[in-house]
Amino acid sequence: MAWYWPFGANEKASDSSQPQIFNRKELNNYLSEKESQLSNREFKELLRRQSEQANVKVDTNQPGFLERLQQKQDDSLSPEEKKAELDKIISQSPLNPPSAENQQPKPYSNYQLDKYRRENDSRESILINCSEIQNSFYKCLAKQSSWDRIASIGRLQADDCTALADFFVACTDIQKKAFSLFDYEVLETIDEMQAARKSIDRVWTTSFENIDQVRDKRIFSEYTKTLRKEREIFHEKYGK
Repeated sequence: MAWYWPFGANEKASDSSQPQIFNRKELNNYLSEKESQLSNREFKELLRRQSEQANVKVDTNQPGFLERLQQKQDDSLSPEEKKAELDKIISQSPLNPPSAENQQPKPYSNYQLDKYRRENDSRESILINCSEIQNSFYKCLAKQSSWDRIASIGRLQADDCTALADFFVACTDIQKKAFSLFDYEVLETIDEMQAARKSIDRVWTTSFENIDQVRDKRIFSEYTKTLRKEREIFHEKYGK
């Protein structure tokens, strides 16, 4: 079987009005000869396509890179050897995509941080810090009879359960300001968020035991000083 070809083997247009006929052997020889001859434009096009696949930018005008490719086109090499040399050069170029090892997720990736932030925002963290007071309040209510609750309304002095309720409200209000002081909502790592929450909780629990202490101006002033000191230590540790 033969193929019609509009040009001769030397690529010049034929003078004959009829196209030249190539047999199978001549056509294979022609294609094999053209296969290993890439122009500068073809090299750059090859690099551009490879760059798009690897999702990296490559400067094809980089000194020495295109020359290295052209130097490897030794006529003494077979088409298979030339292709192997070309693949080797490209694999050593910036076209080579990052290895799977470099693409392994780092600890506390963005996904993990976003998930932790959603589940442990400042409101949730404040409730965690004040949960012990809240539990004490619920236990107090469980022990108190309905009559005691009604009687406590008419008394001028608050009962234990009311004091615990006030203590819990004070805890949430004051710690809300403390979390703002530590810039909790804009912290960048899970370690920072955990450290900030624990520092705020530690200062609160060591400063106040009941609502009366919260209302004491001297004790509250000491709490404020201690909290600011903890904030400075925290910011110094994490470079804030």
